[in-house]
Amino acid sequence: MPARKRPVPGGARRPARRKAPPAAATPAAGILELTCPQCGAAQPGAKVTTVLRPADEAGLAALLKGTLNVFTCVKCGTPFRLDSPVLYRDDARRALIYWAPNETQETLDKAEKQVAELLKALMPAAAATEETEGTEGTEGTEGTEGTEGVAPDVTCRLTLTRGQFIEKVMLWRNELDDRVVEYIKFQLFQNPQGHLDPVRMELFYDFSQPDPANLSFLVIDRESGQPSAGTHVPMELYAEAAATFLGDTALRAELDKLFPGYHVSVSRLL
Repeated sequence: MPARKRPVPGGARRPARRKAPPAAATPAAGILELTCPQCGAAQPGAKVTTVLRPADEAGLAALLKGTLNVFTCVKCGTPFRLDSPVLYRDDARRALIYWAPNETQETLDKAEKQVAELLKALMPAAAATEETEGTEGTEGTEGTEGTEGVAPDVTCRLTLTRGQFIEKVMLWRNELDDRVVEYIKFQLFQNPQGHLDPVRMELFYDFSQPDPANLSFLVIDRESGQPSAGTHVPMELYAEAAATFLGDTALRAELDKLFPGYHVSVSRLL
C-alpha cells in the first residue's frame, strides 16, 4: 500500500521540544515550580494540566495538537514541554485512562500497582450506581489483580507514552473496544503479506480522517518516530470480532487473558 504522509496525531512522535526537568509541586493543585531547560530560569505560576475530562475541548485539542503542557520560558523565550502524568476521567461512562510518562515496560508492575490504588481512590465500589450493581460481564477491571473495592463497571487503562495515551482516549471517545483493536493489530502483524515488522514498526489508530467503512491505522517507524504508511481493515471485520469476543462469556474470558492488567497493548502478544 502506498505510504500516506500524514501528521502524527497529537504530534506525539514528532521531534520533541526541550523537556523540562522534574518539577516540584506547590500546595496549589495543578501549579508546579518549573525551570527552563535552556537557561534555568524559574517559571512562576506554571499551570500544568493533570486531568482531562470529556467536556474539556480546549485541553483535548491541545493534547491532539501536541501543545498540552508546553510552555515558553519567560526569560529566554525557549519553548519546552513537561511530560507530566495526565489522567483522562470520564465519570459519566465510568472510565479512567492514565498516562505515566516516567514508567517503562521494565517498571510496568510498579505502574500497574499505582494505577490500582488510583482506581480504588477515584472509582470505589461504593460509587457504583444502582443500575450497575450486581451486573456481570462489564469491561473495566477485567483480568486485573487487586481490584477489590473497585466498582465493577469501571474501565481503566494505563499508558506509557503520549501516543498510547492519545490513542486510548480517542478509541474510548469513538466507542471502540481497545482490546479488540489491539487483537486486530496482532493479526495485521502476523499477516505474511502485510510486510509489517513489529520490531521496526508500530501501529496506531488513525482518527485523523474518520472513515465509517474502515478502521484505519498509521504505521509508525520506530527509529524515526514518523509515519511511513497507512493501512486499514473493514469496519465490518472489527464489528464481527467485537461481537464474537464480547458476546460470548468464554471468549470474553479469553480476551481478558490475552490482555491482563491495565496496560492493554499488542506488545503483550508479540
